[in-house]
Amino acid sequence: GGKHLTPLEFHKALEETPAEEVILLDVRNSYEYSIGHFQGAIDPEMRHTVQWQKYVREHAAVLGEKKVMMYCTGGIRCEKASAF
Repeated sequence: GGKHLTPLEFHKALEETPAEEVILLDVRNSYEYSIGHFQGAIDPEMRHTVQWQKYVREHAAVLGEKKVMMYCTGGIRCEKASAF
C-alpha cells in the first residue's frame, strides 16, 4: 500500500515535488470532486470505489512513471486505493 501522510506532510510533499513529476488523484466520487478539489487534481470519474481497479489498469503506464499522491474525505478510500 501507500504511505499515509499527515496534512502537513502532504502539503510539503506537494510543494517540494515539481508539478511535472507528480500525479494528484482525488479518489472520492465524481460528485464530491465536482463540489471542490485541489488545484491540478485528477478526477478518476468514479461513482463507486470498486471502479478504482479499472482506472488503475487503464492508466498504469502513466501512474507508474510519476509520484502518485491521492486524497479522499475520510481516509478509507485512500487506504483501499493505495493497497491496489
